Amino acid sequence: MVACSDTLTYGIVDPYGRYLYVTDQQTPAATGGIYAFTISQSTGALTPVPGSPFTANLNIPAALAIDQSGTYLYAANSRMASS
Repeated sequence: MVACSDTLTYGIVDPYGRYLYVTDQQTPAATGGIYAFTISQSTGALTPVPGSPFTANLNIPAALAIDQSGTYLYAANSRMASS
């Protein structure tokens, strides 16, 4: 079970319906980031991806985009985190 905060703001599913990615705008970035889940093709159940949430090179992720092949996930930061 992944403990998500109440600051989840944006979600996107890859083009093949295999993964769900959700942004968490909680600050500092060490407690926020991008949560990733695999989607069961038979039941729709979500399973956390190992290492999730991902926080490397993120400040406060606001939006996500995935290329058409489902290979690359792009994240837009909304602003710099306060120190």
